[in-house]
Amino acid sequence: MEGGVIKDIDEVFYDIKNTLKASPELEGVTFLGGEPFSQANELSILAKKLKEINLSIVTFSGYDYETIIRSNNPSWNRLLKETDLLIDGPYIQELHDLSRPWIGSKNQQYRFLTDFYKKIEEVIPFIPNKLEVRLYPDGTITANGMAHSLDLHMLQQLGYIRKEHSCNE
Repeated sequence: MEGGVIKDIDEVFYDIKNTLKASPELEGVTFLGGEPFSQANELSILAKKLKEINLSIVTFSGYDYETIIRSNNPSWNRLLKETDLLIDGPYIQELHDLSRPWIGSKNQQYRFLTDFYKKIEEVIPFIPNKLEVRLYPDGTITANGMAHSLDLHMLQQLGYIRKEHSCNE
């Protein structure tokens, strides 16, 4: 709720559209970080535009699916309507689990809301979770994915990441 950069929906859309031109293998966009349903109206507008250029939408939410449905919030309903795959539920450290891709704790669930990702619904329990680490010539290191807390601690000890960036254990 603090910080961030305010951008016009059309500006974000054109950035994504230009990325798609440069990387035609791009399949979709993921809404996460913070709480997408806190910006549901704006993200539903963006999602609708992205669907028009055949991109999929994956939305991560700390809310569980039932709470979203019961809210009867029109903006939330519009975002849910544009979402192909919802991953719902808060990350709970005591339930930490990296056995499934993209999910960090046992309480989180995949919700296949359209046919776009139906093809992976049966096999997703067998897809291992991955941590992608990239090393750049200038010494920059980036990581994407879910990591064990021991791995994050080791990277911190080596000085590759700062403590404030290790919140996704």
